[in-house]
Amino acid sequence: MPTDPRDPAWRPPPSRKPVPSDTFYFETRCPACLRWYWGNYPLWVRIPPFPCICGEIVPVPGDQPGYVERWGDIG
Repeated sequence: MPTDPRDPAWRPPPSRKPVPSDTFYFETRCPACLRWYWGNYPLWVRIPPFPCICGEIVPVPGDQPGYVERWGDIG
């Protein structure tokens, strides 16, 4: 397993706590600086693209659960 966080194959260490059933594990990387973002979020939360500390926009996975998939888009 790679030890350098800048290596695209690097992954953060596994969480010691189990992921509760009403949350999902979210992970993504900045395409410019390869900074890793991850965390557990409630199922009803949708993470939008967000700015990295380097200024680049961080994409989010399209398969995340959330409001639109569970109840339909009412907006």
